Amino acid sequence: LAEPKKLYRVQVGAYSVKANAEAMLAKLKAAGFTDAFIKSISSQ
Repeated sequence: LAEPKKLYRVQVGAYSVKANAEAMLAKLKAAGFTDAFIKSISSQ
């Protein structure tokens, strides 16, 4: 059996303003990180 593929994740930042998160996402994608994404979580 093949060994499962390992994934490593890096969190770039935590933003309380969605527009700031979107601006960082745009910078990351422009820098070549095409798989970058925003994940929204509740702080409750």
